[in-house]
Amino acid sequence: MEREELIDMKIFLTGATGFLGSSLVAVLSRDTQISEIVCLVRNREKVDRLSLDESFAGKISFIYSDILDDQLDLTGIDLIIHAAAVTGVQYCQSNPELAKRVNAEGTKNLVDKARGFKVPYFIYISSLGVYGEQPKPPFTEDMTPHPGNIYALTKYAGERHVAGLSGDGLHYIILRFSRLYGAGLFRNEEQLPHKFARICREGGALPVCEGRQIMDFVNIADACRLIKTVINNCQKDIWDEIYNGGGNEPMRAAELAEMFLRASRRLGLITGGINILPLLPDEAANASRCLNIAKARKRLGWEPAVAMEQGIIQLLREDGI
Repeated sequence: MEREELIDMKIFLTGATGFLGSSLVAVLSRDTQISEIVCLVRNREKVDRLSLDESFAGKISFIYSDILDDQLDLTGIDLIIHAAAVTGVQYCQSNPELAKRVNAEGTKNLVDKARGFKVPYFIYISSLGVYGEQPKPPFTEDMTPHPGNIYALTKYAGERHVAGLSGDGLHYIILRFSRLYGAGLFRNEEQLPHKFARICREGGALPVCEGRQIMDFVNIADACRLIKTVINNCQKDIWDEIYNGGGNEPMRAAELAEMFLRASRRLGLITGGINILPLLPDEAANASRCLNIAKARKRLGWEPAVAMEQGIIQLLREDGI
């Protein structure tokens, strides 16, 4: 069943000063279907760094609070995009209570507020990590999650809270993204592939562990386009579902490194080649993690447009190369 099309949408965005959220602010502010974006933020310094087109800046407003605030006012909100989270597997392992409080309890609070204010649509940004160890990649949405670390466990707990909205006549979509990369603010420069981009610009050797670990990356522009596709199709029967958002180019670290070397040569960069390192025991347990995007392609008409080689060139050129 198709629903009434929403125009002049008022969106509530959490995580607006994160890597994905900051990119979303820029993309959604140009969407004529959206009249206002209310951003829940905590860090004023990061807000000042957001690059907003002046002609659209009037659509953006900021609330300085967090998702645990039981006084959040969602009056008039048509759609929530919940992108705020404590991220990083090792950071969450070292700070389990913080991860639980934000990723699980904070999400529950936001879901309760959505229910109380009858916000009709809720988009939850989740992660490939919730799948955990599976017998055969690429992962499909019907696989039973086996989250194996604090980050994945708390994100999956958040998913379960969000899925409860459908029983109240409200609608949700859960987007499980593979690792995001690309140009933008507030990204983790020590995570692949951004780490390789930095090393190439510095002329160093790319560290690659032995083994056959398979990774999956999706460009930030494609991730934003997936979210925008969902928003622009609120009237369609696509809701109360989980969708994977992957790059559709699974690869090993050595293959990624070779791509960076080719791109560096194309741009005239001199690098130190590849430095092969022994595989660490904890890395051996995470050998193959990639996403099947057939459902998003069929139901949403979405698939990634930025090829990995193209995305790497963009990363290397970002500093004016």
